[in-house]
Amino acid sequence: MAVNSLGWVGFGRSMNGGMKGADMVVIRGANDDFTATSMSSTDYVPPTVDDVQIWKLVEWNQLNGESYFVAQRAVGGCTDNLVNLPFEDLEARFIFAFGRTQDFVYHTLTQRSNLQLNVFHDEPLIGVPDLPYFDTVMPAYEIPLEVDSYICSNFTFPISDVKYHIVATEALINHGLTHHIIAWECPNGVTVPDHAGPEGSWECSTMALDDCIPWPLGWGAGQQIHNLPPHVGVPLGMDGAQNLVLQVHNNNPTFQAGVLDTNGLRYYYTSELRENDVGVLLIGSGASPQAIVLPPQLPSIYVTSECPEKCTQDFQPSMWLLSVGTCIKLGKLWRTIKFVMVEKSSTIRWITGITTGKAIMRTMNFRLFQEIVYSPNAFSIQ
Repeated sequence: MAVNSLGWVGFGRSMNGGMKGADMVVIRGANDDFTATSMSSTDYVPPTVDDVQIWKLVEWNQLNGESYFVAQRAVGGCTDNLVNLPFEDLEARFIFAFGRTQDFVYHTLTQRSNLQLNVFHDEPLIGVPDLPYFDTVMPAYEIPLEVDSYICSNFTFPISDVKYHIVATEALINHGLTHHIIAWECPNGVTVPDHAGPEGSWECSTMALDDCIPWPLGWGAGQQIHNLPPHVGVPLGMDGAQNLVLQVHNNNPTFQAGVLDTNGLRYYYTSELRENDVGVLLIGSGASPQAIVLPPQLPSIYVTSECPEKCTQDFQPSMWLLSVGTCIKLGKLWRTIKFVMVEKSSTIRWITGITTGKAIMRTMNFRLFQEIVYSPNAFSIQ
């Protein structure tokens, strides 16, 4: 690790790219006295020291305001610790943060990030493709003085005459308050609500968009350029997307005022169509007050749901489903989640944590089973 700071440094595995459910190491010290401490976090709070210390500091150095460290740990981790996320031969999420001093305090919004990588393979970095592109950026609205806010804006693609494939995206980020961006394709267009601001954006925490479907391209903190696998593309224009709604989740815990949001995405497209279209298989519980009810005064609650065989029985018998990525979206009270595919009463494979572009599953007559463990606040009903 190389960090542009002489303060503490944290690095580790994370299920969702955040502190909650993270398995990490924190390196602190000064001069020739440094330590690597195994820590875990089950919520958005400072991590706790693990019972079993699995990290070892191998090398360290500080020079010209920068810190350099080499640390190692067992690939499988330790099941006796509060959170145990093994290092596997697949693309996984990692988080990192640092402080300006050795005082182990909050890292601020600009001293944290996350990334996806496979620690067992040194994949070459792929730059911006030499292709035409168009941008979808938010219309310069002022970010609300709220811890969490969800703002939407609609866009019409400038291409509709023929079919194209979007093959890559590039993040257009001008501030550090955005947590993530997701999008929805709206074949019948979008009716801008009456409460929209003069610039055309509106509050959309409920995400009530009639006749709109999930769009497979979005953005999360740490992502810059995202190239799709060479055999797939997202349909655009004729027989593809023409109307889109971007939803931006901003996180502003320090209530910064006067920040204008013009974040968004750049889409690179080509007329040389690829072998397969990308779609979205959306599974989970509905977004309504009745979908998931968490009683108070319980340490943990198991919530399960199932997508029955009739969801997939209409697929052609010869059709296969190739997964090119997964995205897990959960609220603040979750602790663990898993998805299972079941065919003829037998578990086929776990779906979460699959290797991008390598998990193939038959799409005829299988069930999808979801289990989430929540840890609700003892004094509130969520």
